[in-house]
Amino acid sequence: MMAENDYLIGKDVITKDAYKLGEIQDYSCETVSWSIMGLRVKSGNNVAPLLNIGSGKSMILLQPDDFTINDVVLLDDTIEEVRSKITADRSDYLSINSIIGMSVYASDGLLVGTIDSIEVDYSKWKLISMQVKLDKAAHQALGVKKILFGKKISGILMSQIDGIRDSVILSLDTDSIRGQMIIL
Repeated sequence: MMAENDYLIGKDVITKDAYKLGEIQDYSCETVSWSIMGLRVKSGNNVAPLLNIGSGKSMILLQPDDFTINDVVLLDDTIEEVRSKITADRSDYLSINSIIGMSVYASDGLLVGTIDSIEVDYSKWKLISMQVKLDKAAHQALGVKKILFGKKISGILMSQIDGIRDSVILSLDTDSIRGQMIIL
């Protein structure tokens, strides 16, 4: 199933034996294959002692799995079984929320815009592509008509990111972006 990055944000995570593990706050990913390494879950006060994770409201990392997703995320594991699928939150993974709003530059230096959202394949737990809100100066360079509220483009794959620090540098130049973008 494909959806935007905020699809699971705010959903409660419930174990098979009806414990509320917590609420999903964010996702953590690695930047080679853009796989989601864990769901960042703010644990509830009542499960912290059961999981030996410290105080209530600790941030934990839940390994992605074949969850049942509706209004809540249902795990196929009991509270005892889920212990092997959680770890403390890790700072060496990139947070999806930290990517949203980053400036995106073409390889030839054009400021394309800012990341507005990311498409996620929830069956494979991978980040696929991004939607970019165009910078005003990028409209002309990309051949996009300006409108009052701005435009967004999609079609830029996460695998086309060449580098990421305070901003995102694409492996695509302006002409390549123009050739593959989809105007929204």
